[in-house]
Amino acid sequence: MVGTDLLCFERTLREENMSFKSLIRYRPESNFYSFAGIPVLYHCHHFNLFLDQTIQDALGIEEGILLQKRAAHIASYRFLSKVVEEVGVQTPIERLQLASKLFSYMGHGKLHFQANQDGGVVRGDFLHYGYTWKEKYGQVVSRSEPTDAFGGGFAAAAVEVAFGLPYDSLSVEETSCVAQGQGSCEFQLQRQVPREALPPMLTVEESERAIQTPHIESEDEGRVQSMALKLKDFFLSLESDERGLLQGFGVFVVMHLAEYYNRISYEGFYKIVDEKPFVIDMMTELLRESGHVCGFHTFGGILLSPEWEGLFGSHHGDPKEILLGGLAIARALGIGHCGLSSWDEGKKMVMQASGSYESVFHAQVYPQTSGGMCFFYQGLAGALVHLSCSVPWKDEPKFDQKLYYSLFQDPKRNGWKVKETRCLSHGDKFCEISAVRE
Repeated sequence: MVGTDLLCFERTLREENMSFKSLIRYRPESNFYSFAGIPVLYHCHHFNLFLDQTIQDALGIEEGILLQKRAAHIASYRFLSKVVEEVGVQTPIERLQLASKLFSYMGHGKLHFQANQDGGVVRGDFLHYGYTWKEKYGQVVSRSEPTDAFGGGFAAAAVEVAFGLPYDSLSVEETSCVAQGQGSCEFQLQRQVPREALPPMLTVEESERAIQTPHIESEDEGRVQSMALKLKDFFLSLESDERGLLQGFGVFVVMHLAEYYNRISYEGFYKIVDEKPFVIDMMTELLRESGHVCGFHTFGGILLSPEWEGLFGSHHGDPKEILLGGLAIARALGIGHCGLSSWDEGKKMVMQASGSYESVFHAQVYPQTSGGMCFFYQGLAGALVHLSCSVPWKDEPKFDQKLYYSLFQDPKRNGWKVKETRCLSHGDKFCEISAVRE
């Protein structure tokens, strides 16, 4: 067995090859990130947990986890193959070491490999999904199924790439998980005959070809973009801690593979809608809610943070300043080039984007739709209008579940109707979200 735990001879990759930042590109014109040419972005644990749970609730836990593992396997195999190619590592030991360091660098926790081309065991410590599930929910509910589908898919892909195996040569099963009460997470890998070829994937350059209106009209465009670029530099300066986690602004953040999010969202959406078309509105609302949860907790925490005040000064809770700040955060996270088209304070808000990480994928992979498919972007719009109009900023609130429930169980505060009126997925030249207070 090859194990990164057992590299006693301390063989390391050359320093210049381990400079992951040199492989990351931020494209200011689209506000997208790429890592070795693969689309990535930053997201928080609130979004990740809610989105995964939505897919599992809709499809059933077993089928939902299978979809998530497959999406993680596909996206991670492609990503690791590209990084290995860029860095130029050759031996299985070096490639497993590279995968382990990448996993931690991106904030996903730690993986320890005891595996070869025939399979084996991979142990996970402080895995983003399992660890944050336990932190957020562990005191109030118990869980019977594991939570780390992404870690499992990544682990299988890492061993395949390390030994030069085709995609899908290894199956993976999570046999223990901290979310289930175990001390660590563990994955069992087994060799199998590949069941499918690696599906085609869009590079960030190919994704951007869906963008038809690169320069959208937005209020205070220069200022929003300037803030976004400063925040981008701040995010890229973050380093994972000894656990392999990225923690800040009261949340756990990960640099994640955009393909993973898009595959589980859209494959899950179309599967459940094909089987039960009457639940389309409910499924749309749940996927949108994952963005709403993220926008509230993460964006709210950033806007209230000392880091924000140090970079930009205090916004004093001014509604328009909150909206503009939120759009700058979205750009800096890699959501896409979004801006404020119009704002009638407390009544109506319109956001536009040349394309979101969702729509550029959907527009090139799926048939044209009858409506908007930017589920996260829709949820974010709802969160931003609530942050601007409902949050008592002068009280320096804590962005926790108690505040979330207090705000959104109040009909007087929760009276915004959000709709995506234009979308690349619909054949439009840009994406547009309106939020109207009823």
